[in-house]
Amino acid sequence: MNQTGFGREREARKSPNVIRYDEMTKDAQYTINYENPSLPTFAAKEYFDDLFGERFDDWKSIRCALLSPAKKCAFVTDQNKQLIDTLESIGAVDVMQTFRSRAEAVLEKEQVNLADIEKSPPVGISEAEHYNKLIRTRLLVEQIESSLEIAKRLVIYATPTGKFNQLPRPLAINRGLKDFIKCDLADVFTALVHAPRASENCLLLNSEAEVVPLLLKGAPYCMFSLNNQEYNAARNVITSVKQYLDPKDIEERIDAKCDKTLRYGESLADDISEHFITECVFSSILLDAESTNDRVSMNEDSSLNIFHPTHTHIRQSMPISQKNQLKKALQLCRPGGHITYVSNSLSHLQNEYVLQAAVKEVYIEHSITVRSVPLHFIPFCLPELNFYTESRLGQMVVPDMGKNFGPKYVCKLYLE
Repeated sequence: MNQTGFGREREARKSPNVIRYDEMTKDAQYTINYENPSLPTFAAKEYFDDLFGERFDDWKSIRCALLSPAKKCAFVTDQNKQLIDTLESIGAVDVMQTFRSRAEAVLEKEQVNLADIEKSPPVGISEAEHYNKLIRTRLLVEQIESSLEIAKRLVIYATPTGKFNQLPRPLAINRGLKDFIKCDLADVFTALVHAPRASENCLLLNSEAEVVPLLLKGAPYCMFSLNNQEYNAARNVITSVKQYLDPKDIEERIDAKCDKTLRYGESLADDISEHFITECVFSSILLDAESTNDRVSMNEDSSLNIFHPTHTHIRQSMPISQKNQLKKALQLCRPGGHITYVSNSLSHLQNEYVLQAAVKEVYIEHSITVRSVPLHFIPFCLPELNFYTESRLGQMVVPDMGKNFGPKYVCKLYLE
């Protein structure tokens, strides 16, 4: 046994390229009171301080969390006693059990509420208000049912709030497949919200490797199309997932697509042909919109940082690009389908403002009517995450020193 309490084969091994937060290196001691204003991380911190300083009362705490190592949970893909015993030895528990028990209680209550609304005439409110209340309650009940179907097939172990024990190393136990994936609990939240129904044809726009295996495992009867800006990026996501899930099943259920004419920062689906739009309409779309990716922007000094001087024009036009991506996704979705909009930013300019503008424009330009799906039950069912309480359309995971997941904004839209 080592100092972490794991056997040697489970011992977590640190990559030499990972930043060491747990010790003061000579470089850190030399620059402890100095930040280079020419670095993109410096520009990101200044920008976020100005944007979020007044918006969030606890911004200083959020800032500290963003600058600290993100917490990870274990998405178990192959249950075995050794793994479960190891996870439980560090205090980790299956958070999906809590989610299911709480969601079932909420579902029972909302089903009764829906029955009352359906059989009761409008009293003290107009027929339009009564109809809107009925539709929102139906959407809420359907969402809880869909989320429960996903949660029943997921096993997610996380350590309690305030505990940051390092997770063990995944092992190839069965057929050479690793037995768990380290992931952000905010990505689990995304999968629970998107929750495609059985047999739906699901389009994943710009999705990264974290959420794809969760959807593949949680929705075994769905077919997926992964459309990234580069074909290699899409194939790399699929290759990564094959380390954990049955490769044959993956090849049958998900295919990689891309539009090679796209450049970084453009709308992901802008140049998809009219034939694609008319013939390949999807009932379920997950749009992982490009964003400032706040945690990466505050920690990574490289040319990939969106605050690097070479990306100034991209950053300035980002809300417009996000709006165009969402508008295209809304056009690709058939009536009765749903789109889940996701960003890795706390910025209201990249979240609810984008949603409001896109929904308004598709209604004016294409007569597409959209409703937001109620997600207020999620914070109650996932107490392991810290949520922003003032969101109007979706739900936003805010990093906290005790619950250092995210940031992640998620909103689900229903097409009438």
